[in-house]
Amino acid sequence: MTELRLVTAPFGSALVGELEALVDRVFGAFDGVAELRWKLERMPDITLYIASDGDDLIAFKLGYALTPTRYYSWLGGVDQRYRRQGIARRLMDAQHAWASAHGYRAIETGALVDNAAMLILNLQVGFRVFGTYQRTGTARTMLLKDLVTS
Repeated sequence: MTELRLVTAPFGSALVGELEALVDRVFGAFDGVAELRWKLERMPDITLYIASDGDDLIAFKLGYALTPTRYYSWLGGVDQRYRRQGIARRLMDAQHAWASAHGYRAIETGALVDNAAMLILNLQVGFRVFGTYQRTGTARTMLLKDLVTS
């Protein structure tokens, strides 16, 4: 059985190391380790929801404040061995409940256009597409969810 929990800043070096290892397992050669560390240290109202199986970190959902009323769900993933068990949805639901309880009125996120599973999950939970952009040659979809009416 997986356990979910919220971790808030400051983040310990052991947890950051575990998170970096998980990010590598989820995304392969992740080129955003410096950006991940920077955001963990500096972004306002940052939250990290994690899922564990015993002592093993198996999934995460990371977000931070964009404005006083808009929260950004930046990065998340589930170890391949634990996918299709509803863990990403549980992490997302927990993050959205936290954001709503802390006065955020909307959640924004982005997804690679070729990540059908993430796009479908976002649409299923009430996000709507509000734009696209390209970063490092990769097309991304921007999504927004109103927390007040959902």
